[in-house]
Amino acid sequence: MPTTQQHDDRSDTKSLATLSSAVTEPRFAIPLIVFVASIVFFWALGEAAYWDRDEPRNAGCAAEMMARGDWIVPTFNDELRQQKPV
Repeated sequence: MPTTQQHDDRSDTKSLATLSSAVTEPRFAIPLIVFVASIVFFWALGEAAYWDRDEPRNAGCAAEMMARGDWIVPTFNDELRQQKPV
């Protein structure tokens, strides 16, 4: 009976080694990495927060501050921007 148990342990170890070498082999690893990276990249691509109405105002405020050389007082359209950006 113990020999059967040892045989099963060896087959599990062998199958894990085979799986490990298959994943680390370049012809399998590169497509796997590309597949996972594309899922992560394209997951919420259409839901960009950069298209909110506040984002262009934040960018315009930063552009005005950079043009004036004043990094302390935020302005938008040459008016003091008093509300906190969202």
